[in-house]
Amino acid sequence: MACPLDTVIPKLGFIPHATCLASKFLQMDPFRRIPAQKAMHAEYFADLPPKIYELPDVASIFNIPGLKLLPELDELIAPTISPNRPKERTRIRTTLKV
Repeated sequence: MACPLDTVIPKLGFIPHATCLASKFLQMDPFRRIPAQKAMHAEYFADLPPKIYELPDVASIFNIPGLKLLPELDELIAPTISPNRPKERTRIRTTLKV
């Protein structure tokens, strides 16, 4: 029996459009799976500047003025909740900050 992804990965429920896009990536049938080009235009990425689609494949997204990496919310509040928590690899979401 299938269950909603945000039940298995609760963090997805807090990120707009993340559950929908993740579900499209995780389709077992490759013909139902979202292609990369279409995924790039999903609502999940709507807050990124349009210039991102004009970059050559080998260019860094950081060539776009104003584009910065921001830590995810749980990374910011985790030290205050559990200061003795073991250090993990930091996950960062790309966000436009103008």
